[in-house]
Amino acid sequence: MPGWRGHDDDALARLVDFFEDLNEREPAELIVTGDITAWGKDSEFDVANAFLGNQLPPPFSSMVGLSSADWKKRAIPGNHDHWPGHPLFLMMGGPVRSLKHHFPWLPYFIGLPIQLTSGHNLRFIGLNTDAEVSPVGLDRIFARGRFHYNVVKLSQELEAIDHTNEIRVLLIHHSPEHNGFTRRIRSLSRSNLFNLLQKHKIHVILTGHIHDNHLLEFGTISTTYPGTLMFEARCGTTTQIQSSKLRNPVLNASNHVNRLLVHRLEEMDGGQIVWSSKLYILGVTGTFYDPGDPYMGLRTQASTIVWPHQW
Repeated sequence: MPGWRGHDDDALARLVDFFEDLNEREPAELIVTGDITAWGKDSEFDVANAFLGNQLPPPFSSMVGLSSADWKKRAIPGNHDHWPGHPLFLMMGGPVRSLKHHFPWLPYFIGLPIQLTSGHNLRFIGLNTDAEVSPVGLDRIFARGRFHYNVVKLSQELEAIDHTNEIRVLLIHHSPEHNGFTRRIRSLSRSNLFNLLQKHKIHVILTGHIHDNHLLEFGTISTTYPGTLMFEARCGTTTQIQSSKLRNPVLNASNHVNRLLVHRLEEMDGGQIVWSSKLYILGVTGTFYDPGDPYMGLRTQASTIVWPHQW
């Protein structure tokens, strides 16, 4: 079960190396799209918070950490973070208190906008896609998302905020593009989500959950809202035990290696802002590298999204 491997010390150290090197060349901020724990234990939340916000002390590691003190401003929880602290099919039950402690703005938050030199505002919006999943039931077992009432509440909050000149980015754990029997968003929640994206001019959705990266411009292929442009960038696993350390061939599938995405905003001539996303993979040499084909066979036109749009 790839989602239950646990974190790998080497992968944690490699992520720190990559992040520090990135920060030396350009300002970088951390974005977390869920599953910072395996079972939802209080101790796992503590370890994750120490690594993301500061440094992990011994005996967990040799003082490695991302030192992003404000990481919670751009983070949402995943389905594993809602577990009661027990492994495997003892997942039934409500979350521990640490979930609310580390994500006090659940079920959603609207962050303060970041003012860009171009005059645009960049606003991160978070939504907990497990907000209405019952602690006991099939949605919990099959890792499906249910949050339709909270989408309605979030939409009401956004009514009071002018979207003009804003670049809006939604952080959610479940992928709206994924439509399998497991790990999908329930139909009513998905419908409400698309209404939210269109109504409040949200163009970029950053997700996780599926353990494999994905970049997709899905407004142009959606029959629900033809003509709207929406871009999903899904991050795969980043710090789990590497496949090379596992003997089970099922767990060694190529789509379960550690990966991360780097997103950049660039001002172009004429005042347009281009959002681009690039994939990096943790290789056998112990470094995150550019695979050359950053979209791994996906449509390359999903690489960028431009403001302003014609709606």
